[in-house]
Amino acid sequence: MGFDFKEELERVKKEMAVLAENKDRKAIDCTLDRTEWFSRASGARLNRDKCDLKLYGQWTETEHLGMPLTGREQMCQVRGLALGRTEDVWKAVAHPDLMHRHRDLAWLVTHEVLPVQSVLHARSLARTAVCPRVGCGREETVRHFLWDCWAAQALWKRWRGFLGKYMEEGATLDCQLILYGGGKVRGTRAWRALWLAINCLKWTLWAARTALKLEGKVLSTEAMKRVALAALRDYMLRDCRKKGKERAIQMWGHAAWALVVGEGGPGLLGQGTVHGGAAGKV
Repeated sequence: MGFDFKEELERVKKEMAVLAENKDRKAIDCTLDRTEWFSRASGARLNRDKCDLKLYGQWTETEHLGMPLTGREQMCQVRGLALGRTEDVWKAVAHPDLMHRHRDLAWLVTHEVLPVQSVLHARSLARTAVCPRVGCGREETVRHFLWDCWAAQALWKRWRGFLGKYMEEGATLDCQLILYGGGKVRGTRAWRALWLAINCLKWTLWAARTALKLEGKVLSTEAMKRVALAALRDYMLRDCRKKGKERAIQMWGHAAWALVVGEGGPGLLGQGTVHGGAAGKV
C-alpha cells in the first residue's frame, strides 16, 4: 500500500489540533489555579512561599522554588502591632497546616492589599470605596470587610459558640484574633483548630463578597454555613487521613466533628457575642 501524503497530512493536522487544544486547556487551568482570586498573579503566592522559607525553612541558600535565599530578609512590619509581635503574626500567616488558598488570603489581609473597595479605589480600579453591602455605606477597608461590617459581625456572632470551644476561658473574639491570629502563636491543638476555623470563615466571607460583587448574588445564611462547613470538612478529613480518625476527633473535638463530618451538633452555631463591635443584622 502506497504512502498517501494528503491522508498523512490530515492526520498530523488533527494531532496538532488535539495537542493545541490540550495545551490551551492546560494553560487555562494553570491560569485559573494561579489567579484564584485577585492579586495572586501580582506576587502574593511567591511572597507567601518566601515567607514559608524564612519561617520554617533554612536560612542558607536553597534551590526551593528556584530562588536563592542567601541571608535573612527584613521582616515587614504589621501596621498597629509592636515589632515583637510581628514575627508571631507572620508565623500564623505561614502556618504549615493552612491550605494554600487560606494562606494567600491571610497574606493579603496582613499586608492590607486584599482587593476590597478601598484598595481598588486607591489604585483607580474602582469608582468608589464604599462597601457593596446593602445598608452599609461605610468605606470598605480590609478591617471593615472582616470585622466592622454588619455582614461580618453577623457571621462571627453565629459562629461564636463553635470558635469558643477552642478559646481560653475568658478570651474574647476580637479583631486582632480574626485578622492576625491574636498576634501570638501558641503551639497547642486548640489554637491550631481555632486558627484553621477562623481562616475557613474568612474564606467564607470572601466567597460571599465575590458572589455579591461579581454576580450580584447575596448568599443566604444557610449558603454561607455550607461554604464554611465544606472548608472545615477538608481540614478534618485531611487530619483523618494523616493522623487517623480517633486522633483527628481528639484534635477537633467530638461536637465539632459531629457537626462538620457527621450528624448533629447544631447547638454549636447558637447566638453568641463578639467583642469590639455591634452585632448588627443576623
